[in-house]
Amino acid sequence: MNPYTRTFHLQQHTPIIHFQYKDEGATLRATELKPKLDQFIYQHADNIPPGWKVGRGKGEHPALNYKVKIRLTGKYLYEVIKQQGDKDIPTFFANMGDKYNYNKKALVETDKPLVVEFTSIQTDLLDEVEKHFPAFIAQTNFGTRQNKGFGSFGLWSEKTQSVIDPGEDLNGAMHLSPTRVRDFHDILTIINYYHQRLKSGINYRDHYHKSFLFIYINDQHSTPYSWEKRWIKEHFISRRIAPNKKEERFARGLLGLPGSFLYNPPSRHAKKEYPPYPEKNVPIEISDPQEKVSRIKSPVTYKPVRIGNSWKIYLIPY
Repeated sequence: MNPYTRTFHLQQHTPIIHFQYKDEGATLRATELKPKLDQFIYQHADNIPPGWKVGRGKGEHPALNYKVKIRLTGKYLYEVIKQQGDKDIPTFFANMGDKYNYNKKALVETDKPLVVEFTSIQTDLLDEVEKHFPAFIAQTNFGTRQNKGFGSFGLWSEKTQSVIDPGEDLNGAMHLSPTRVRDFHDILTIINYYHQRLKSGINYRDHYHKSFLFIYINDQHSTPYSWEKRWIKEHFISRRIAPNKKEERFARGLLGLPGSFLYNPPSRHAKKEYPPYPEKNVPIEISDPQEKVSRIKSPVTYKPVRIGNSWKIYLIPY
């Protein structure tokens, strides 16, 4: 065995959303993996000797002195994402509008394990990489919309020819065990449904559930609050409703802050004293006057893992 090399195999569970899908081999990129792994090692290593660092870098932590090479062992596959309303990928929204036709993205995957090779003349640094890489892969997805389950990979054992369950590296993180799953499309649908239950609630035809977040701030907190939805409708959509007796909080931002939120207008069968409303959802842009905050990533990452014919979806809090 070469002492200056460490090699891992990764099985892809869900596609990466990629804009360079026409480039052969544009799956998992070393340029994305290495900075994330560097940061992970900084966070979890007991000590980072100065000799491990290379260059000054732009951030707080300089890059670590090792190289990464990723190569395919199987077929390179991609499927261009349709414009607007592709129901197979409910958690992807960047395909809205005509501009998408000029900058399309694709679901990219490979049918056999990737080989990830680390090289460095500093064997003690490679030992640290080898120590932390399994937990890093267990907790990390890649590419666009990675916290919603895209770009999930798992360690592959060449000895047993199977995926290694990341449960031990996730410290008992909560997981869902869905049944009757056909492929990753079903997994992404389950993630989308569960995240709506967690954050915004479900209101579809006769299927209605309040969000877990709403229930928490109303019933579980020592001082019950209401969230911002009623306040937004009262002040921006001009719905004539009685003032809220509870103090409002912008609670949904706690589970991720996008550039805007959508609010449902009242039903067309609403009371006559209500003013007219648009038929479609009303977008409300969220902005910071000081321009310090534009988006905040959700503190929950969904990590789908396929082991044989069974799936698990781990919920990883940060």
